[in-house]
Amino acid sequence: MKKIITVTIVAFNQMLPTSLFSAIDIFQMAGTAWNRIKGKTPRPRFRTQVVTPDGRPVIYSNYLTVTPT
Repeated sequence: MKKIITVTIVAFNQMLPTSLFSAIDIFQMAGTAWNRIKGKTPRPRFRTQVVTPDGRPVIYSNYLTVTPT
């Protein structure tokens, strides 16, 4: 079994939420989508975590607030 790789994504104030969520989606689907299509057991390859420069929540351009994991 392959090791799960941790990917750290940095979020910051006034960024577009899709920039963050798109990256998370891509890494979360790696190893799962293809396996599902082929009828195999999904095996995630990446674990994502979200951080901010100061560890505090950030406010996106559309005023959503996201707290780092």
